[in-house]
Amino acid sequence: MDEQARQALHDIERNLVREDPVFAARMRAEARETPRFPTVSALCASLYILIPIVMILFGSSGVVVTVDVFAIAIGTVLIRRHRRHRRS
Repeated sequence: MDEQARQALHDIERNLVREDPVFAARMRAEARETPRFPTVSALCASLYILIPIVMILFGSSGVVVTVDVFAIAIGTVLIRRHRRHRRS
């Protein structure tokens, strides 16, 4: 990027911070955030793999308990993400 374009971008950023500091802070925070591990996807894949094994070993009642445990785990992950997102 040439110097003129860099200066124009800097001016736009400075005006944005002055006009909407909350939005500017949120944009900076998201840029620094590292990508999350796909916890929900990993839990769903684990459940998909475990269901046949649990069905063979423990029957349908074992499957119900396993699905309940995974539902609680996924719900906990989603609630924690929501709370963390609301705080920032």
